Amino acid sequence: MKKGNMKKVILIFLTWWWLIFLKLELSAEGNFLWEVNDGGTKLYLLGSIHLMRKEMYPLDEKIEASFQNSDILVVEADPSKIDQQKMTELVMQNGFYKEGESLETKITAELYQKVSETFNNFDTPITQIRKYKPWLICLKLGLMNLEKLGMKSELGVDVHFIAKAQEREMEILELESADLQITLLSSFPEEHQIDYLEHVLNDTEDIERAVNDMIAAWKTGNVDSMNATVKQRILEDADKLPGLRDYYNNLFSQRDEHIFQKLITYLKSDSGKTYFVIVGAGHLVGKDGLLQMLEDNGYKTVQL
Repeated sequence: MKKGNMKKVILIFLTWWWLIFLKLELSAEGNFLWEVNDGGTKLYLLGSIHLMRKEMYPLDEKIEASFQNSDILVVEADPSKIDQQKMTELVMQNGFYKEGESLETKITAELYQKVSETFNNFDTPITQIRKYKPWLICLKLGLMNLEKLGMKSELGVDVHFIAKAQEREMEILELESADLQITLLSSFPEEHQIDYLEHVLNDTEDIERAVNDMIAAWKTGNVDSMNATVKQRILEDADKLPGLRDYYNNLFSQRDEHIFQKLITYLKSDSGKTYFVIVGAGHLVGKDGLLQMLEDNGYKTVQL
């Protein structure tokens, strides 16, 4: 896999989680930005859209001002720290079927036909992806869907602030790492990957409306609208695609607990510093999301 394509795979991996799972039962109007304090230590918590359109800039002044007033930037994964060779090897090892195996031998003829028809709509013949495992097909399809709608990785919120932080020689911390995320996604049992693939194919049919709704929700800070977009939909689909529950629990519930513990570490550090934390918007929302977890642990979250 070419390095340019690898960067896109990494970015869409981050983005697809934002795209596929978003919901919350808190309601407010403002930015998708919250402030959390513990004594002299402060967090700004920004829900991210990893790919954006040019017309979505400039960002709201409150978002930019919060960043300017921060000492440390925290992101899920910093693309500038990625070992491209290691990442390529990881995807090649975990994302492709070995000799004698292919997607066609692993899924039903009906689902295989649906994959073929969907990729044909992007002028991509099935022969180009027949060796991809389901999780990697989902990433590629997600990227193509977003690019078709004018979304660009170089305009993503994370990229925007990482560049600004580098200009300021600002410390940048990672909540996770790109290779950890790829390892997690590729580690699901094959039958669960297939359920996820079917879910993504179904969502593709309505992707433009979903993206537009989420952008509108993000720009206005409307968490109810963001909530209504997808997070419960994956659980609803789990009734007929049970592997989605495994995806949800691992990609959200477990990861959110890990991220939450890091946020608490920052808040309890008594450093007196201000952290500007960027996570995919899906991690903030829902009854098991970061905002609710912070509230449940006695922290007041103030939307800006």
